Amino acid sequence: MSSFSRVTAALLIVGFASPIALAAEKKSTSFAEYSKNRQAIYKQFKADYLNRYEKYRAEVKEKWGVAELSSKTEYVHYNEKNKSKVLTDFENDTIEVSLLDTDNLSDNEVDQRIRAAIIDSLDHQPEAIASTQVEFDTTTAKAKEAATPAPTVLAHLGIDSEQSLDTILKKVATVPVKTQQQIVVKRTQVRLDKQVTNIENFLDNDDITAEQAKAPKALVVSLKKEQQAIKRDVDELITKNIKTYKVSLNRDRYKKAEQYLQYVESNAEKWQLSKQFILAVMETESHFNPLAKSYIPAYGLMQIVPATAGADVNNRILGVKEKPSPEVLFSGRDNIKYGAAYIHILMTQYLKEIENPTSRLYCAIAAYNTGIGNLARAFNKGKKGRLKAMKVINSMTPDEVYDVIKKRTHTETQRYLDKVLESKQYFSQQKA
Repeated sequence: MSSFSRVTAALLIVGFASPIALAAEKKSTSFAEYSKNRQAIYKQFKADYLNRYEKYRAEVKEKWGVAELSSKTEYVHYNEKNKSKVLTDFENDTIEVSLLDTDNLSDNEVDQRIRAAIIDSLDHQPEAIASTQVEFDTTTAKAKEAATPAPTVLAHLGIDSEQSLDTILKKVATVPVKTQQQIVVKRTQVRLDKQVTNIENFLDNDDITAEQAKAPKALVVSLKKEQQAIKRDVDELITKNIKTYKVSLNRDRYKKAEQYLQYVESNAEKWQLSKQFILAVMETESHFNPLAKSYIPAYGLMQIVPATAGADVNNRILGVKEKPSPEVLFSGRDNIKYGAAYIHILMTQYLKEIENPTSRLYCAIAAYNTGIGNLARAFNKGKKGRLKAMKVINSMTPDEVYDVIKKRTHTETQRYLDKVLESKQYFSQQKA
């Protein structure tokens, strides 16, 4: 395991608590005191995570010049021993392998390192990968591969045998050094811009508490510093001896979604939703990346935020008082269950007063992205009030509702609405 991705077990024990802390809790007879202890442990865990994350990023930057990290649509894995970086782009359906110190290697040795890097990075189940990576912020000790058959990330990419991997590797192309340097800098700038925008949108949501906002606020400060640093890192990046190789998988959009259809169909039937709607949200949120993680943080295929949407599903549907763990949300089956159930909550509880089904669909899409509070403010001239917003919506045609969302919500939400609607239309035209 890379030193970049090694997670100290002491920081990842169940429930964030040390044995000493758990013993102290048992002695406590006051629920308020118990709750206070748990919050203190949680805050310490978040502080530990942020410290480990910053150290991880600094180590990556020192070796590679620029710290490219995972996002909603990209999974990035570094292997120090193999001197490799594998960036899997689920949106563009490509695998990019960068290698250090290849000048004295034969073509065959380079090919072997490329193959080893891909297997090391992707031939594991998503939940097991997430439990070994600092940036995924998981909470339990390192997970083992599930005993029951479950798809690896390679399988999620349609590479389910050695033969299919060999076929893919025949298509590997070398990326010119100067071209790759420009790609890395631009890609990092785009990722940081998106992450800052997403977090600021999240922070502008009436549905979150001050406690839930603390970690995202700290990350905004950190990411903005990184935005400034990337401009200074260009020259350093050029001095690194890095060779990059890229392969395009060339799957169409439906092929990416196909493996999830059984879970989508069962949840669509259970919650009386359009399966095309669920698929559209999945594609828009992560482009079917089972390791998707935003900095809010949101996890998995449908980008579930444990403290908001996840907790809502647990409380209203499953009768559980706790929020779901990241490990649960990195399971494709469970993530789709939570995502579909949350859409059901939006449609049948938060937006149930909206009479026109098309208007309700538009509002559900927007609320999934920006929250009910921000949606209500769009129809209340910036003021709170869900029921008042419902009355305003019912006085409008669907086209007018669409126009309000496009004019009075965050730019990200405006784009999100169109992306989901286009994706829903695409999947409606496919033969299941």
